Amino acid sequence: FEAGQWDVWPPLRLSRDGKTLFYTAFARDTTRNINQIRLMKRDLTTGQQTELFGRESGYFAFYGLLVSPDGSRLVFLDNVGNRPRTLVTLPVTGGTPTELFPTGGSTPVPTSNVQHWMRAWTPDGRYVISRVGDGSVWAFPTGDGEPRKLDWPLPEVGELSPDGTQTVYRVIGRSRELRTIPNLLSRLKAAR
Repeated sequence: FEAGQWDVWPPLRLSRDGKTLFYTAFARDTTRNINQIRLMKRDLTTGQQTELFGRESGYFAFYGLLVSPDGSRLVFLDNVGNRPRTLVTLPVTGGTPTELFPTGGSTPVPTSNVQHWMRAWTPDGRYVISRVGDGSVWAFPTGDGEPRKLDWPLPEVGELSPDGTQTVYRVIGRSRELRTIPNLLSRLKAAR
């Protein structure tokens, strides 16, 4: 499809059934020197587009966009007020995003430096695992509970298989390897 006035900006994500595309529509308001970004949903069968959420922003997109395992929610980075980007969820039907780690919580969480590319949902959809700027990896609950720092043995956070037993990530180097790490999510499950 052609984007028209609003450019399509990555990341682009398909729904679990492959019938819906989620993406950011971007436009620059040159009069006010601000970006207009809209989180969009497009039905690939009918072509119908729906705006799920919009924001004036200094950024170009809702980075780190992922669809939950059950297909009911999205997770992405958003500007909340005058604070730096923060990790939020949003129903695929639209509405108001919910912060995964609201400020003022009892656990000190590095809220302003969540990396936009190293993230995964747990297979049950109860947590979003994300690496943050200091290199640590956190599990952010999508419901009740406090964020937890994980002892993550991998250099990156990649998508998890539907049963949670495998992940894929890149290793930059000269050798080619296939590695397995048993019980990767066992600490997260044990803490429930």
